[in-house]
Amino acid sequence: MNIALSTVCLRDLSWQDVFRCAVESGYTAVELLMIQGWRHLQPGEVPACEVREEAARCGLRIIAVHAGGLDGATDESLGATVEYIDRVSAFALEAGVPMVNFNGGLTPADTPRGSFLRRIGDTLEQYESKLAGSGLRFTVENHFGYQLETTDDYRAVFGRLKDARQVGITLDTGHFTAAGVDMPAFVREFGEHIFHVHMKDHIGTRSVALGKGETDNRAVVAALREQNYGGDISVELEVHDRENSSRYAREALPYVRNLLEETP
Repeated sequence: MNIALSTVCLRDLSWQDVFRCAVESGYTAVELLMIQGWRHLQPGEVPACEVREEAARCGLRIIAVHAGGLDGATDESLGATVEYIDRVSAFALEAGVPMVNFNGGLTPADTPRGSFLRRIGDTLEQYESKLAGSGLRFTVENHFGYQLETTDDYRAVFGRLKDARQVGITLDTGHFTAAGVDMPAFVREFGEHIFHVHMKDHIGTRSVALGKGETDNRAVVAALREQNYGGDISVELEVHDRENSSRYAREALPYVRNLLEETP
């Protein structure tokens, strides 16, 4: 397993400064935040070739871009988020980034769960065929309080997909902690679909520095090894004390390295 830094850890910095900070902290790979309305980048702001060249100058691989949410609440919200994901995907292809990650939209209070899961499933089925031969893969990440949150949500959506090559899962250990999901059991059930991992530490619903919470990342790593997972683990911190984020990101790298070395 390889270790990357999600740039959401340092969301207040420019993308160029995040690249430099990642290198100074010892990382050789990043997942680049491209959520609409957030730093670090939006499609069209900077040529993809410029981002690719800067990453190469820094000695960094960009393992994925994060495109925000696929919102299945209504046909209109779905169409708007699909349009944005398509723009991010075009950027990723031009930049040579192999994966686009996104979560579901916020869970709407007045919409039956089956309704938005059906829209998301329909869209992922379409992407499954569109992505064939493109060199690009999609992953759908779990988020607490969002439209893909629990094991049952993934059963509803991924039970419709035909293979495990184009559309998969980013497993977020912090958000699954918040949702009370049995993560080793999830890994055993969806192992072939897991393309990427966000490693967090949580106390309840609150993100804290790695090693300071109650998330059993060791059990997750052990379950991933059982499934012969060989993909990337992205360190992701969404802490409230953001003034400490640079230090937490730097300290996370040896923490995860030791975790991987010590977990059979």
